[in-house]
Amino acid sequence: MYRYKPLLQSIHLPNGIKISNRFVLSPMTVNASTKEGYITKADLAYAARRSNSAGMQVTGAAYIEPYGKLFEYGFNIDHDACIPGLTNMASTMKQHGSLAIIQLAHAGRFSNQAILNFGKVYGPSPMTLHSPIEHVVIAMSHEKINSIIQQYRDATLRAIKAGFDGVEISIAQRLLIQTFFSTFSNRRTAS
Repeated sequence: MYRYKPLLQSIHLPNGIKISNRFVLSPMTVNASTKEGYITKADLAYAARRSNSAGMQVTGAAYIEPYGKLFEYGFNIDHDACIPGLTNMASTMKQHGSLAIIQLAHAGRFSNQAILNFGKVYGPSPMTLHSPIEHVVIAMSHEKINSIIQQYRDATLRAIKAGFDGVEISIAQRLLIQTFFSTFSNRRTAS
């Protein structure tokens, strides 16, 4: 047990933030929000159950715009009406002294919900994909790219207003940002 004792000790970051132990609870989506992406009692109950498990905790993916929705019942952060529910989420996560981090995401060309709701998705380059169903990916214009950047900024400001201690921007699992790094999905030129 002695070898593991340092894991349970607090850590002080160079910016002065103290984390109560060396554990980080990874983001997990419970798919329990409303269809419109508002936080529910089930979301809060899950956050409460895990609130004393790690010094830093990360929410599941919050989408920054409807075209970027990753999960059918995931929560959103794309407008100010989301702030009260997100405030409850941050408070619940922090009730035992943990840091609350919100994960921001945009599903890009793999947004099943955008395919179902709007019949189109966005990505770096035009393409036709066959999963989960055949669909067309619309190449993002420079204006659309700048709009997404602004939506990440706006989402970060909402997270701050809601009381989160930080944001994590997810670029894993073929999400929008990651597809710009892939030579398969990004065939853009410098122009």
